[in-house]
Amino acid sequence: MREWFDKQSKVVKAILLIIPFCNWIVEIILRVEALIKKNTTNNIIGLILSIIVGVLLGWIDAVLVLTDNNFLLLD
Repeated sequence: MREWFDKQSKVVKAILLIIPFCNWIVEIILRVEALIKKNTTNNIIGLILSIIVGVLLGWIDAVLVLTDNNFLLLD
């Protein structure tokens, strides 16, 4: 999923991360995939935060993806 997400244009990424319920689902999927691939403390903390405050973290990630093409606490 991360490869697919990275291939999308910035507009599609922004849409996926700005829509409230959609951004929560995208966050969970990307963070679970990252945790499966690489079990690090950042990935565990990111997954827990995305479950608890997923919509807020999704909006923060929307800004970060649009500016730096990177997620908060995602290895």
